[in-house]
Amino acid sequence: MRALKKGNAKRVWSLLLVLALALSLAACGGEKTPSEGDGNDPGGSEGGEGSAYYNETGYPICDEPITLTMMCVTTGNPDLNDRIMVSEIEKRFGIKLDITGYASAEEFQTQLNLAMTTGDLPDLIAPCNAITMGQMREYAEDGYALALDEYADLMPNMQALMEEYPEYEKYATADDGHIYGLNSIEVNEFGRVDRVYINNQWLENVGMEVPTSVDELYEVLCAFRDQDANGNGDPNDEIPFDYAASNYYDDYMLLAAFGLNTKDANYILTEGEDGTVGFGNASENYKAYLKYMKKLYEEGLINRECYVTTEDQRNENVAKDRTGFFGAAAPFVSAGQDISYDAGFSWVGGLTSEYNDQRTVPMTNTLSEGIVMFVNAETEYPEAAVRFLDYWFSEEGEVAAQRGWEGVTMDYEYNEILKGDVATLYCPEGYESSEDYKLNKALVVGPFSYCSRTYGTHYRLLSTASDEVMQSEEVLDAYGWAVLVGNGLRQDGIVEEEVFPRLVYTEDESSRRVSLYNDLTTYIAAQRAEFITNPDVDIDASWDEYLAQLDQIGLPELLELEQAAYDRYNGN
Repeated sequence: MRALKKGNAKRVWSLLLVLALALSLAACGGEKTPSEGDGNDPGGSEGGEGSAYYNETGYPICDEPITLTMMCVTTGNPDLNDRIMVSEIEKRFGIKLDITGYASAEEFQTQLNLAMTTGDLPDLIAPCNAITMGQMREYAEDGYALALDEYADLMPNMQALMEEYPEYEKYATADDGHIYGLNSIEVNEFGRVDRVYINNQWLENVGMEVPTSVDELYEVLCAFRDQDANGNGDPNDEIPFDYAASNYYDDYMLLAAFGLNTKDANYILTEGEDGTVGFGNASENYKAYLKYMKKLYEEGLINRECYVTTEDQRNENVAKDRTGFFGAAAPFVSAGQDISYDAGFSWVGGLTSEYNDQRTVPMTNTLSEGIVMFVNAETEYPEAAVRFLDYWFSEEGEVAAQRGWEGVTMDYEYNEILKGDVATLYCPEGYESSEDYKLNKALVVGPFSYCSRTYGTHYRLLSTASDEVMQSEEVLDAYGWAVLVGNGLRQDGIVEEEVFPRLVYTEDESSRRVSLYNDLTTYIAAQRAEFITNPDVDIDASWDEYLAQLDQIGLPELLELEQAAYDRYNGN
């Protein structure tokens, strides 16, 4: 039998009832025969003497179908039990899913709390990033979550991924050494790189090339400002750099140029050679970045409304060819055009400066901050549940989570452009698009997408395509921004560098950290705007006062918390 975990009053009463029942059976001389064994034990015998209710390898997982209940946050219609994926899971794995879906994280959290209170927690809980690591730790301490590592021998795909990406195991492991919840992991380049673009036609009009340093970028922006870069006869309607302070794509790329690799512009953690955690927003590098941005702002190279501009306004600027340099998901998305529109732009990244002589591109953390899936500690079928979860760590499972299965919801179609097979969703009659079909009929979107190596099969082909293929007009017209990013990362001298890792905090650390973090980042964001846009503020003259304010807010205490968590992360 599995050991009972630390629980609440409900579990104490449950234990007393179980003991009472056991004593009653003993008094009656009742004793389990082999055919009545506990089906939850790996050698259990629900299926008959000497046989388990599940298969340790291969599929189906269960020869005689079992039912696993699940609650989840999902995209699309939350009524999920009639999805093709659900029926296919029963056929392939011998597992009937009974799913309750919720369209919002708020509704999910409310119902999760209720289920824990009433004791009606389902077998599988899929928050899809709607709960934090801290909450997961609390649920585990209260006895709600199964320790997945105790079933590691039944999860070879997860084990293989953790060996390849040890940061996953580090982040997922709780203070007690167990793994309770699964985070999503995304290791492909296309989904982890900042997307900042420059207009090729503008560059041609001013006779310049894609910049590779902050000094070159400054010269290009000056030319955009002064030379009627869009060629419409009006030298005053160009926005050289359509910066949006709330976008951060731009900031991450420029901060990296100054030697600060981050995905949090207001809270930049750095690591010293001795493993000491430092704070980038208090560094000379950050001061140099602020001075650079102030220079761009004062010389009219950045739009004056950068702190109030809306996404719609920025999109309109792109659509009307008023923007030369900007950050966005993709140019064609901003302009409201077909993806072939992206061919008119180049990706910009890996700029250098006097603070960083390497063309560094910061890579987003591979791991999600929240939990995607965990298993009820009291599930009747722990072995089947963990084997089921493990499937989605495989490459086949990854594709199935995104597209389903061949001949069922998609087919592999040979792509002449990429010279390989691409998993292509069906679009049956009655559906507006394959996306409509995916969201409302084919798949259960969200709960099983906790592993992404390739961001879809066509991205896998893009990542391995030859330079000749990647530089062809055909592939650029078909795959736009991804080709821009892919070609950009293949430039000589580009160095991809992981940003500071995600850390896990104890309950006490987390509680204190949230307050300090919020106060500190609020101040830093406001002060950055003041430094950049206020002509009366001298950054050098104000710097000591700024640093003193960081300390007063609580930076030293916050760094102590980060250091403790980082030491644990490194096993110190």
